[in-house]
Amino acid sequence: MVVTHTGSCHCGALEFEVRLDTDRVGGGGGGGGVARRPTTLANAAPPPPKQQQAQFDTPTRDAVAWDCDCSICSMRRNTHIIVPQEAFRLPEGAPAPAEYRFGTRTAVHQFCPDCGVCAFYRPRSNPAGVAVTLWCVRPGTLRSVEVRRFGGLGDWEKAYAQTGIASATPGAGGGGRQATGEREGRAAAAAAGGR
Repeated sequence: MVVTHTGSCHCGALEFEVRLDTDRVGGGGGGGGVARRPTTLANAAPPPPKQQQAQFDTPTRDAVAWDCDCSICSMRRNTHIIVPQEAFRLPEGAPAPAEYRFGTRTAVHQFCPDCGVCAFYRPRSNPAGVAVTLWCVRPGTLRSVEVRRFGGLGDWEKAYAQTGIASATPGAGGGGRQATGEREGRAAAAAAGGR
């Protein structure tokens, strides 16, 4: 069953619609010791520290979300649902989001130019898709979400290969090897006066 979810940034200027097929919930395989945590909007607290997460079986879920610990996702506590581009829509007349790129420059981090919230972006793991920030989806249509961990801060390529995150958008490829590591890129950006 396809369900249309709506959401926005904090100020509401960047609204969006996303269609999720609950019969085809995927978002990647579960290999490599991936921590899974089922959640509903009623118990949608931030995930526990990584060492306290446990493996759960999730009988039903509306979506798979990724809790990434790369330098930018960990700073903004981004947990996101990756969808194919054709499942995502901005209404006509929506303002253009501001953009930020770093490292490989594959990911296009988009945010509201007014309130600064990143409600969606183009992820490095699925550049042909859209990553929708879980917490920006309006309550009422998502009943259950499985949260999987993506260890992007350490060896990004290894996490990419082990988690199956690329299968979230069929035909999407990863962003390739990062020219400088996440830590080196963050240090260089801080030294240059930006993040």
